[in-house]
This record gives sequence, C-alpha cells and structure tokens, in this order.
Amino acid sequence: MRNAYPGPRLLIVSNSAGTNDDIDGKEAKLLEDATGVEVLRHSTKKPGCGAQVLEHFRKRPGVGVTKPSQIAVVGDRLFTDVTMASQMGLWSIWVRDGIVVNDGAVSQDHLVENMRHTHRVKSSLCWRRQFPVAFSG
Repeated sequence: MRNAYPGPRLLIVSNSAGTNDDIDGKEAKLLEDATGVEVLRHSTKKPGCGAQVLEHFRKRPGVGVTKPSQIAVVGDRLFTDVTMASQMGLWSIWVRDGIVVNDGAVSQDHLVENMRHTHRVKSSLCWRRQFPVAFSG
C-alpha cells in the first residue's frame, strides 16, 4: 500500500491513537513506528473529525487534494469510518473483518493481511487516480 501511495498520501485516523485520550501521543508514535504511516493528531473523534482529515491533506501541496472526493477512507467501522466518509463526500472502503484483538493486543499479522487484502481490492477496482488514503482504525 505504501508503494502505491508514497509519502504523505497515507494517513491513519484512529479514535484512540492520536486523540486527546492518547497521553503524550505514545500510541500514535507506536503505530507510526510499526507501520511507517503518519497518525493524525486530532481532538474530535470519528465521524466528526472529517474536517481535520481534509485539512491534513490540504496542508501537503504535493498530495494535490483540493476537494473531499479526492480522498478514500478504508475502515472497519460502519458508524465511524464509513459514516465520516459519507458525511464528507469521500470515497470509502469497508473492511468487514476489521482488527482482531488477542489478549488485549492488536494482532499485527491480521492488520498486515487486511492491508494486503485492501491493496488487492484497490488494485482490482483500478484505483490509479493516486488520491490519498486515510486508514481508520
């Protein structure tokens, strides 16, 4: 996924990591280190942080976002991820299986497999417009 969307074209938007609940941004930093993808620091949780997502991409001129329809949201929650995308006029891809938790910890193997599957879905839909993608989790 990072090869298809290099640099600042990927963004993780979480309702825990990167929010005001994430003391000192520790969860966001761990997630960024594990994935190599920036985590949005935001004060309003999904689905209400759409404006912050749009602002994030607009602040990066090389990404080329001028309107919401140039952003795709990939997420596992209908009432947060897909709702945010719908409210803003963004593209959305719902990942049905989402994140699996084992003994209170996120299974990285499952996360990586979901990202691979999402990339295959994206490729099969001919998503070659190269617009940014916001991963929600």
